[in-house]
Amino acid sequence: MNTYDICIIGGGASGMAAAIAASMANPEVRVAIAEKKGTLGKKLAATGNGRCNITNTDCSEYAKTEAFLRSIGIFTREEAEGRVYPYSGQAEQVVSAFVSKLNELGTDIFCGETAVSVSLIASAADASEKGKTGEKNNNVNGQFVFLTEMLSGRTIASKKLIIACGGKASPQYGTSGDGYACAKAFGHTVTRLAPVLAPITLESSEYDGRLLKGIRTRCTAALIKDGRQIAEERGEVQFTEEGVSGIAVFNLSRFLKIEDGETLKEGMKRYSIALDLMPDYEVGSIIRLLIERQKTAGSVNLLRTIIDDRLAKAVLERAAAANLKSTGAKAVNMKTVNISEPCDIEYIEDTARALKCLTYTVTGTGGWKAAQCTAGGISLDEIDENTGESKLQSGLYFAGEILDYDGPCGGFNLQNAWMTGIKAGKDAALDKH
Repeated sequence: MNTYDICIIGGGASGMAAAIAASMANPEVRVAIAEKKGTLGKKLAATGNGRCNITNTDCSEYAKTEAFLRSIGIFTREEAEGRVYPYSGQAEQVVSAFVSKLNELGTDIFCGETAVSVSLIASAADASEKGKTGEKNNNVNGQFVFLTEMLSGRTIASKKLIIACGGKASPQYGTSGDGYACAKAFGHTVTRLAPVLAPITLESSEYDGRLLKGIRTRCTAALIKDGRQIAEERGEVQFTEEGVSGIAVFNLSRFLKIEDGETLKEGMKRYSIALDLMPDYEVGSIIRLLIERQKTAGSVNLLRTIIDDRLAKAVLERAAAANLKSTGAKAVNMKTVNISEPCDIEYIEDTARALKCLTYTVTGTGGWKAAQCTAGGISLDEIDENTGESKLQSGLYFAGEILDYDGPCGGFNLQNAWMTGIKAGKDAALDKH
């Protein structure tokens, strides 16, 4: 049996930060990391499209994070909107710096190890009885000990346990929600989980993904619930076969909430996304612009150089559908409307409104595999915010995405991982008994 002062389940951003912070706070503690993937920091290495948006200058504890990163040899640069990246722009170098520091501090690392159960036993003496005969046990007799059993059959005993194995987003990197069952076993509440910072899928009868797939445009995107706008983002939107993506859309996905008692389908029907393709102009200005353009560009080229030609087709189809409805036509499938020559002011007005508010019904998100973050998790009411320690079980800590926190794109979620890991590691390294 392997025995330690601190065992950390999860070798991602928060787990590595916790291990380093613990050893730096108290060089005498023995620290181990158990990571289910073959290497540490798999998800971290993929963040920011491989560039690693490591934090943001707008974060409340940014200075502390920056100092910590520099202490382990990570040099950074600030870019637009406060986004901070490693100066090299290579996420893999960030992982390498962490692993080098862990090795320097003597952290024992067990990769390819999935924790299948965690239990609390009365004393270290009990732990040694469960291990191999004659193995040394470094824990103090009489203290409660966490016993972590691995899929391989390996058992780790530790005085303190930090669970930092992430949420459910991006399971391809090892974050499949393993830690929630452990938290519940110790009495913790896990709030409703949802994939966020993800693409948004749209109603196929309204949205022609075959036409729009691959288009990118800068616009304002608003999320509507029950007819009322609840969030708005401005930036680049990418059109996919199933819906829309891009940072602006990812941030809006955080506001898609399913109420208690609702099915996913029922809940999503209450939402729509509205794209303002000309956010710098008011409707009246666009109407005047289009009237003037029709004189020179003609009807077919009405939106040329304003938006992508394929997107223009979708806008004009939407305007034609609105025009038909206003004249008393019954249900109109906007994907099959033929665009007639616009020759009246009503059509121009409908086109302007479609440019300012191209609306689609939401059907969901891209799911866990496409999501960058998990909404929901272990209730923060049950955690000491200054240390990460459980209020329900002494010696048990949580850090990172497993907690009920999700921030917008731009480095905020990694900032949370660093700081919760640092706080948990420092406190766990203290001998408070």
